[in-house]
Amino acid sequence: MTSEPVLRITDLVVKAETPTGEVTLVDGISLEVAAGEVLSLVGESGSGKSITMLAVMGLLPPGAWVDSGSIRFRGTELTELSEREINRIRGRELAMVFQDPMTTLNPVRRIGTQLAEGVRLHDRALSRVQARRRVVELLDSVGIPDPEAKVRDYPHQWSGGMRQRALIAGAMAHNPALLIADEPTTALDVTIQAQVMKVLARSRADADSAMILITHDLGLVAQVADRVAVMYSGRIVEVQDVYGIFESPRHPYTAGLLASVLSLEGEGGSAYAIPGQPPTPVSRGAGCAFQQRCIVGRDSEECATAPPIVHTAAAQVACHFPLVDGRLPLVADRATPHHAEQPEEAKAS
Repeated sequence: MTSEPVLRITDLVVKAETPTGEVTLVDGISLEVAAGEVLSLVGESGSGKSITMLAVMGLLPPGAWVDSGSIRFRGTELTELSEREINRIRGRELAMVFQDPMTTLNPVRRIGTQLAEGVRLHDRALSRVQARRRVVELLDSVGIPDPEAKVRDYPHQWSGGMRQRALIAGAMAHNPALLIADEPTTALDVTIQAQVMKVLARSRADADSAMILITHDLGLVAQVADRVAVMYSGRIVEVQDVYGIFESPRHPYTAGLLASVLSLEGEGGSAYAIPGQPPTPVSRGAGCAFQQRCIVGRDSEECATAPPIVHTAAAQVACHFPLVDGRLPLVADRATPHHAEQPEEAKAS
C-alpha cells in the first residue's frame, strides 16, 4: 500500500478472564485495510473474527481486554484513547453493522427515533426535525418504501431485510471511513441478501468507505471482496487477494474451507469435511493450531511444536508447508506433504 491504510492492526493480542483462568482469544494478528477496499475476514465460528473487530470498535465484552499490540485508525492509536475520545470516533468515522438487527434495535422504541438519536449524537447542531428528515433520507437511500411513514414503526413491524437496511442506514449516516459488517446477510434469504449487499456497495461508494466483511459465505466473498484474510483459532493463517484465495490457496485450512463448498460445476459427490474440531483457547498448542486437523502436517513434529513460518512471496501465509498448487492431497499419501513447499534442509535430504 502506497499510503497510510485506514486501519492497521499490528500484533494484536486480546485476552479474557474465564472461570478456569486467563485465556488468549486473539493471538498476535496483523491486518491492514485501505480506503475504498473490501477486506473479507473468514473462518469457522470461534476463530476470533468478531472479537477482533469488537476490539477495533472498543466494544469488547466485560472480562476481555486488549493485552498488547496496536490498532491504528487513520493514524490514531485507538488502544490509547479514553472511552470519551473513542466515542467521538465510533459511529461517525468508524461504524459497525451487527449480525442480528432484531437484538441490535430496541424493540420498544420506534425505528425513526433510534436512528435519529444516532444522527444527533455526532451532529449536535441538528434539531429533532432536521434529524428526522435526515433519517427519512437515509431510509430512502437504502430502499425502504414510504420512509416518511415507516419511521414511526417498531422493529417487529419490519422484515429481517428491512431491519438490516435500517442498521446500514444508521451506520452510513456520517459517511464513515471504515464500515465493519459482521455477518450482515446470515439471517436473510438469498434475494434479500443480494439487495442488502447492493445497498452496502452503493452506500460505501458514495462515501468511499473501506469495509471489513465478516462472513462464512464464500460465495459472497467471491462477489464483493478485494482481499481475504483467513482466521483460525485466534490467528491469521493466510491473506491474499480474492483471486489468489480461490485460484491457489496456500494454507491447508483455506484449501479445506474451499473444498468443503459444493460446486454446481462439479462432478457430483460429497463436499470435503475438515476432520476434527478447532482447539479451544486453552488447548491451543505451541505449534500450528491447525496441526491436528491438517491433512498435510498432522504427522509433522515441526508443525506440532514450532510456531508456523510466515511466508510472504506469493501471499501472506503462516504455515511450515504451504501448498504450491492450491490442492489438498486428498487421495495420495497424506503423511508426506508432497504438495507443499518443504524447508531447504528437507529438500536436500
